[in-house]
Amino acid sequence: KCRVISLASVIVSAGEPMVPQLLVLLPEKERTAEIESVLAQIGAPAVPHLIKNLGAGAPEATQISIYKSLAAMGPVAKSAVPTLELPRRCEPDAVRIQRAHALIRITGDHQASVDVLHNAVKHGDKATKLQALACLRAAGVKAKDLVPTLVSLVEADDAAFHYDATQTLVNIGPDAVPALIRSITTNGCKRFRFFLYTEQGQEHPKHTERVLQTLHRMGPNAAEAIELFTRMVGEHGPMAIYAAGALPDLGPEAKQAVPTLLGALKAD
Repeated sequence: KCRVISLASVIVSAGEPMVPQLLVLLPEKERTAEIESVLAQIGAPAVPHLIKNLGAGAPEATQISIYKSLAAMGPVAKSAVPTLELPRRCEPDAVRIQRAHALIRITGDHQASVDVLHNAVKHGDKATKLQALACLRAAGVKAKDLVPTLVSLVEADDAAFHYDATQTLVNIGPDAVPALIRSITTNGCKRFRFFLYTEQGQEHPKHTERVLQTLHRMGPNAAEAIELFTRMVGEHGPMAIYAAGALPDLGPEAKQAVPTLLGALKAD
């Protein structure tokens, strides 16, 4: 049988000697994404060349592409960390965000870079917020201090932020659960930790469905939300069926309650 071999795989096999030519071609927009991928696959041998091309005067687009390649390499690009950590003056936001993303992906946990992305999400224009938020999600950041900012984006009406914000909250896991619950409930009493808004004569907040979906995607990490889902079912409101279907995914304790809750729904 004939075996089809792509040009990219041939270049990757050739390795480090091909890197200088790839860097020459990098500014060609129609090839940029493929070249970034090839450089990432070449890995550690390409790192010195990439660092060299980050020197003074490097075009913004070239810097961004190099940082994307380094981020895709992950820990194998660890030799780049000292250079990436050097302070920059007058660095464009788009470049700063990609540099921070690369440092997080390479080191696994780079608090200063998480702070850069968090600050961009809080204070940047919409394009900057979206870029930084996508990097937080892609890097799998789990920093608890991001939760208030992310929940505010889930609450907001702008759908452009919802996917990356909710997925980052899922990545954070249990530390995000209390804030998500609070965002769709009022203060509770001794018997219950919270009241549903509808129990106070108000409609559910518009973002209720997004919050429930986010908690559902956390699975057993959202066990603290079992009471919330159970009461959603008991309320017999528009989210009751969804809440009943989601409960088994929140862990054994929730799974045991499902037959009784479904029976109550059918009886109504």
